[in-house]
Amino acid sequence: VFLGGLAKLQQLYRIKKTSFLRFYSTVLDPTFSVLMEFTPHHDVLTYICENPQSVAQKVNIMDQIIKILIVMEKHNIYHGNLRLRKFYAFDTQGSNQITVKLGDPGVVSFFDPENIYNVERAPWLSPERRNDLKKITYESEVYAMGTTLYELLCQSDQFSQDLKLSPAENVSWMLTYLETNKHLPRPTFLEDNNREPSSEEDEGKKLVPEALEVLELIWEMCLMCWEEDETSRPSILTLNTKMEAVKEKVQTFDADTVLDKIKELAYDLGIEHKDMKTDDNKNLTVKEVEKRLQTHLLKHYLDKNCLKIEKNKLGKGHFGDVYRGLMRPPEKCSQNANGKSKKVTEENSVHWTPVAVKRIKRLSKPQDDRRMVYKEIKVACKLDDPNVVKLLYLSKDISHKDYDPLMMVMEFMNLGNLSKYAHEYGELSSAEKVLHMLKILYDVVKGMRYLSGKEIVHRDLAARNVLLTDAGGEIRAKVSDFGLARMLDGNYRFYRLNQEDELPFVWMPPECLEWDPSDPENRFSSRGDVWSFGIVMWESFSKGITPWDVLPKTITAENLLNKYKSKWRLPGEKIVSKEAYSVMNECWVMEPNKRPAFVDLVNKFNVLISKQS
Repeated sequence: VFLGGLAKLQQLYRIKKTSFLRFYSTVLDPTFSVLMEFTPHHDVLTYICENPQSVAQKVNIMDQIIKILIVMEKHNIYHGNLRLRKFYAFDTQGSNQITVKLGDPGVVSFFDPENIYNVERAPWLSPERRNDLKKITYESEVYAMGTTLYELLCQSDQFSQDLKLSPAENVSWMLTYLETNKHLPRPTFLEDNNREPSSEEDEGKKLVPEALEVLELIWEMCLMCWEEDETSRPSILTLNTKMEAVKEKVQTFDADTVLDKIKELAYDLGIEHKDMKTDDNKNLTVKEVEKRLQTHLLKHYLDKNCLKIEKNKLGKGHFGDVYRGLMRPPEKCSQNANGKSKKVTEENSVHWTPVAVKRIKRLSKPQDDRRMVYKEIKVACKLDDPNVVKLLYLSKDISHKDYDPLMMVMEFMNLGNLSKYAHEYGELSSAEKVLHMLKILYDVVKGMRYLSGKEIVHRDLAARNVLLTDAGGEIRAKVSDFGLARMLDGNYRFYRLNQEDELPFVWMPPECLEWDPSDPENRFSSRGDVWSFGIVMWESFSKGITPWDVLPKTITAENLLNKYKSKWRLPGEKIVSKEAYSVMNECWVMEPNKRPAFVDLVNKFNVLISKQS
């Protein structure tokens, strides 16, 4: 029977050499032994206990194990003793991931249910197999697969110890436990992660939401595999589909724990790895990393405890969401005895300032790209112009899996965006109303002149990204979200957003619609922003409607480009100021270098406002 197990392994090895251990031959003299492929490491369970694996590395191991089951199912050759100790770890050249191979099933096929070894492996045996050890089927292998995944989750196969059974009752009681509870318990670390940490070290070890979500999905896969009714266990297709979804999620984050996430954020903001150690070369705690962040960002870092964020969104954009918040500057943010900043209370709320908090959608870019994004955000902290929304501080929050940990704390603009304002302001039915709108657009032009002078290209200029505030009885407009399109993805016009979201390409200049993958950067310029500003003018003079309201909903970037080439422009019949529409058309010249620069537009608006006055 043992040799039969080796014969199966040999068959599988011939089918896929990279996934199964090679069996060479048996030796009969002086004692019976087997010649197998050399394994440089222990079995996978021992390996991961000695070499702790990240969530991504564990997922990679799980994926390989499922692929091995796929091979066995396809050829109807089953192992009969799947568990982590039967898989072996091999180094993968040029990677921190290991390659996994399945070894022989061993002597478990003696089929004696009373044998202590068969009783010990009860958690891997499906209910139907515990009564008939010879019944090795795809369904029983799936059940064992569930327990194998569970081993990877827990980094242990000592389930009796984990359940705190006494040594005398360990083995027999496990059978009773499984008969009563149907399957092994939910891993304790999934529950522990929701508890308040008792120390700084425990705080750093907490899993981040993204990692926790992946581990929860794997736990769900375990439960699927452990269905008591064998016909309810997942098919190969279902298992593989679930695994692909897990792999997709794990690619979106690099750090598993709170400490790793904060260190990653610190590195992306420019703190080198060598500076993430204490003088005696020990890892920093969460609090120590935060202090380094504060020192590195100088006056631009705001502790999260100096910030109260409301649940309701102020706005939703293509790159993130904006929330209303209350902020206290770091120098005025007093701390309590535990070293934490005081939260907002009724008594001290008078000292807190309303702010807008922008949460960027999670960046899944390579780390070098993220460092470039953060570098540009830090540059934005230094910009200072009355017609540009001020980025006051950077803060962090790693508790949300859908957002990047970096938060941008910006000045609060209490009148919302220009698109909404123009809609509510209605028809420009009088000279006073036209003048009022021209003054608002004049602010936008001055803000864009400042940004273009700093060689900053907006790339997403639209009425929704112009914010308004009441400045001493007068309305002031300020440009916001400048550069985010470049920071987050230069090719973002191809994004498929939710159905209710409008694709931003209708605000983009024709040179950006004519996409050339070999030259993605140089097509974006300040003169492209001038084209977009012409559309902002059109929105403002059209009661806040967008180009989508006059274009077919099914139009593509290529279709729109062809319309522009045939001299089509946004209609001007309802624009009450012909002089203003003339400026729009100057902005919509096909050749970028023939469009006016923002410094020229400032002069043009001076003339427009003088005439209107």
